[in-house]
Amino acid sequence: MLSVGFIDYINSYPLNGAFRLKKINPQAQLTFQVPSELNRMLRDNTLDASFISLYEFVEGDYIPIGEFGIAAQDAILSVNLYIKNSLSSLHHAKVGVTSESATSVQLLKILCRHFWNVSPHFEILNPALPLSDYEGILLIGDRALKNLTLPGFTTIDLATEWYEKTGTPCVFAVFAAQKNLSLQKKEALALFTERLKESLNWSIAHPEEITMLASQKTGVSKEVIEKYYQICHFKLGSEHKNAIHLFKELANGILC
Repeated sequence: MLSVGFIDYINSYPLNGAFRLKKINPQAQLTFQVPSELNRMLRDNTLDASFISLYEFVEGDYIPIGEFGIAAQDAILSVNLYIKNSLSSLHHAKVGVTSESATSVQLLKILCRHFWNVSPHFEILNPALPLSDYEGILLIGDRALKNLTLPGFTTIDLATEWYEKTGTPCVFAVFAAQKNLSLQKKEALALFTERLKESLNWSIAHPEEITMLASQKTGVSKEVIEKYYQICHFKLGSEHKNAIHLFKELANGILC
């Protein structure tokens, strides 16, 4: 059976909510994981297709499927940098970053190098340390949504910063597959892509059920989730493809 990966944050619920609620049979084995784990699983051929980090997509050798993805125009709410002081204070300062995403970390590094002109010392957030030990903190996904603000810190939405600096939307994830799929798997993937379209359309037609599902999972208010889903993009057009090319160009030479 076809194996497909989904990001295990509520930003993917409009894509897979109908599968989770058993409204539509995906006719595939679904795996829900954080982005970094999905990247590894697709890279290792543990999955046939998956939503993966944009950074993994541009660095790897994958085929985009059906123009599905996760992106935002000028804000995302769930990819946040929290800083104690000004952006300039990040220069040579300790910045803790999540281990769950490659794209968000790389996006932060792009902004630091090309637009903010600072060179922080990045390290994976240590849960044993108080957040006050860091000059800056990068949180993503559900944890960021549950902490739109942190005491003692100012919140910076990285999608907003990217849009203000580049004028392009910010792409975080792409639905992609390995190039060496068998004919049988390719046929199954084509069928699944149709199911995925149906799932997204079902979510659009039943927003209250998806919002309720997301709120129950995270404890985030329905009002915040409704706003969140209004700014998320799940189909990638030409403007998103241009943004992907720009991201790849700016990421060149920056180690993730």
